[in-house]
Amino acid sequence: MRKAKLAVGELHPLKGSRTATAAELKELESEIRDDLKFTDLFDLMDRSVFSHLDTPEYLYKIRYQEWGLTGASFVIKFGYRIVGSKLSLEVFLYDIPGRAKVFSTRYEYAVNKYYQLVHAMSDDVLKEITGEKGLFKSRILMVCRDTNRRNANKEIYLVNPDGRELTQVTRDNTLTVGPAWGPGGNSISLHAVQTSTREKQDGTYRTTDHTGIDASLFEEWPSSGTFRTERDEQRRRVGPNETSWPSRFRIQVGRRFISSMPAVRRTGSAKPGHETA
Repeated sequence: MRKAKLAVGELHPLKGSRTATAAELKELESEIRDDLKFTDLFDLMDRSVFSHLDTPEYLYKIRYQEWGLTGASFVIKFGYRIVGSKLSLEVFLYDIPGRAKVFSTRYEYAVNKYYQLVHAMSDDVLKEITGEKGLFKSRILMVCRDTNRRNANKEIYLVNPDGRELTQVTRDNTLTVGPAWGPGGNSISLHAVQTSTREKQDGTYRTTDHTGIDASLFEEWPSSGTFRTERDEQRRRVGPNETSWPSRFRIQVGRRFISSMPAVRRTGSAKPGHETA
């Protein structure tokens, strides 16, 4: 598929903003360009080709004819405002051959969470151009083992597609597998396995738990019953009045739900631009 040429503008400070440091601008610009490259839709143009058109006084204006001479298919412009710990980014996306504004939107988030703001913008760019929902704000649910710990068990983790915000969801100290998103993507389900050793001492059996799983994990969910615990206590007969656990282990499999993380905040439309031919 032929990629569209995209002119990614500079980050221009807006009225009332403190000036961003060179490091802040570099991180923000790098995140924007990396996200747009990742969509695999665009060929990002060299800024020297259009720098004379990407000036602060033309942030809210677009000269379609002059931009057309650069060979750009799309132009995206930015204005930022940093007040305290908040970052606001005004974004303007234009279709140059079609001579139309695709969208103009303002995003707000914490300065140190700038990448979440960029991911929200990238999702909107993808949605507006292709009609498909983006993946940048999604989270990956996975099973991992901490290799820094000896004999560590498998636990459930969440992570962003860019590898940030790795979060350990479970600390059951047991075999935890089968994570899945719940309806609507607002919760997750998982299976946890509890093992217990059953030994005969002085004519009686003693059970020793090897996990820290709460017993309530193995009760049925009181809702519709769709998400409930499955309990497996298979036994085999060894004598007229005795039972024994297979391989001296009892296995309980519990299924539960845990809430997921909130999404990035989007505040609405940015100031309308004045489009000129």
